[in-house]
Amino acid sequence: MKIYIATPVNARKEPTLEKKQIAAYERVEELTRMVKAHLPKANVCSVFSAIVVRKNGQPVSEDKIMGACVRMVMKCDVILMDDGWGDSHGCKVERFT
Repeated sequence: MKIYIATPVNARKEPTLEKKQIAAYERVEELTRMVKAHLPKANVCSVFSAIVVRKNGQPVSEDKIMGACVRMVMKCDVILMDDGWGDSHGCKVERFT
């Protein structure tokens, strides 16, 4: 089973976009560990692409990030919606894909 984890970025409380991205990345990592602990055979296919690209020093736009996320959602069997997803435009897009 492939699982996608959707967690808010822009709807987060952190003061800067960079801090929001880092917090979202850490949250996805935490949820991935939790899912794998309870479903060891699950393949968690969620990758927070914005922070990965930013770490590589390449500029990235939100539409490219969302495009990558939607492609991942379409390959998964289940989507896990994190707390606060209802306040996030990106999470809503991922949920209704």
